[in-house]
Amino acid sequence: MLTSRTLLNLALALALAGLIALAVIEPGKQPTPTASRLTSLAPEAIQQIRLHAPGQADIDLQRVAGQWQMRSPYAAPANQQRIDQLLQLPMAKSQARYPFTEIDADQLQLASPALTIRFDDTRFELGGTAPLDGSRYVRIGDTVHLFTDRYSHLTRGPATDFISPALLDAADTITALTLPALRLILRDGHWLAEGPAATPTPNPDHLQQLLAEWRQARATAVQVLAVDALGTDSITVTTARATLEFRLRQTDEELILQRQDLGLQYHFPRAAGQRLLSLPSPADA
Repeated sequence: MLTSRTLLNLALALALAGLIALAVIEPGKQPTPTASRLTSLAPEAIQQIRLHAPGQADIDLQRVAGQWQMRSPYAAPANQQRIDQLLQLPMAKSQARYPFTEIDADQLQLASPALTIRFDDTRFELGGTAPLDGSRYVRIGDTVHLFTDRYSHLTRGPATDFISPALLDAADTITALTLPALRLILRDGHWLAEGPAATPTPNPDHLQQLLAEWRQARATAVQVLAVDALGTDSITVTTARATLEFRLRQTDEELILQRQDLGLQYHFPRAAGQRLLSLPSPADA
């Protein structure tokens, strides 16, 4: 049987539970909305990216047959990894949003944005940052969003940062390679070697290792061609699709391969670059 004291304690417990619920779920208060994405753009559907920063050359990137290419200011294969990172921007979470007509565009640095990015026809104008947590303001159409910016740093370097560091396309098959002291040519399914560094019958493993060095070569930096410091030696790489010509320049620290047709040069640490110039010796293989 429940005593009066037990009933009193039960009543007090129910009353306390009600007060707690009232404190947690305030009458008429709407739940905090879940953060939504900046846009509904899907990265895999985007075909063109254009970057504009005042005082700098615009960068135009296009997807061609599934691969990104830079169209301007240089015509070259693009850095796929950097673009994949930038393509995450349209999917970033919007922490807060405001109608553009209700904000102070000058205060938020949106009157003259320092960076504008177009993903196809959708324009992103990046403004300043919030003082408390560093989140950035971005205008998309008539709405201003606040978001965690993990992307704009990708655009702060020179345009050459968006160029692929690879010397060759992954799909290229080398059919001839002319180096300063060696020429290799694929003829009737067999590789032949000519030149001062050639042996009568090159070791097939050494030959394949050299070709692999070229297929896998990734420059540590891609820069604008230094036309006043062109290399004197020439290198020619013939693939099933094209013939690529390089000028070779070497310093104490670097090996530099220069593409005059692109107006670009590819920098390698000297030790790595040397592996592109000759068949490996038995001690190195």
